[in-house]
Amino acid sequence: MILGHGLAHIPFVVPGPEPASEAAGQLEWPFDLGRSWLVGRIGVEPSVVRVAGRLLTAITIVTALLAALATAGILIPAAWWSGLVAALAISSALLLAIAFSPTFVIGVAIDLALLWLALVSGWSPAG
Repeated sequence: MILGHGLAHIPFVVPGPEPASEAAGQLEWPFDLGRSWLVGRIGVEPSVVRVAGRLLTAITIVTALLAALATAGILIPAAWWSGLVAALAISSALLLAIAFSPTFVIGVAIDLALLWLALVSGWSPAG
């Protein structure tokens, strides 16, 4: 699950499909960082938002991979698990906030659940 959540962020760094046709009733691609509210409302350059989004995507995917390895007890110490999961959830939540779309509500819920699991519940993989 942890690795899957991290990999779900890949669409932020790959080319999206052709623009949606409003006449056809299609939804816009929610992973387009150039359409971020930071660009439209605050005036941040799209290139800056894209670089920040790519960096957060990389952090999210790498921490998800490392957390999954710590969960399985492969190469990464189980003692690192909580920190890795917290970093994963925070980087993911920041990315989803930058590219805000109602589509991402489930991702934010997963991030909150992961933060709770890592920081509040006291659970960690058997070391």
